[in-house]
Amino acid sequence: MMLEGNFDPGFRIVLHQKDLHNAILTGKDVGVPLMVTAMVQQILGSLINDGKGNSDHSAIANFMEDMAGVTIAD
Repeated sequence: MMLEGNFDPGFRIVLHQKDLHNAILTGKDVGVPLMVTAMVQQILGSLINDGKGNSDHSAIANFMEDMAGVTIAD
């Protein structure tokens, strides 16, 4: 879908953010560092702050496209 330029939302970013928050808390409870999870949570926070909380995980691809100055779709 994303390779075709289709970024219709599925599971919303705000729900991903909540789940990652719970995962990070669990990691802290059991002494497991989740550094990449924390980085993704920060990206999701940026997307939410930019008004994209109702988008799905494909918004992460758009975020990376913007960061790299490229597009995924042909």
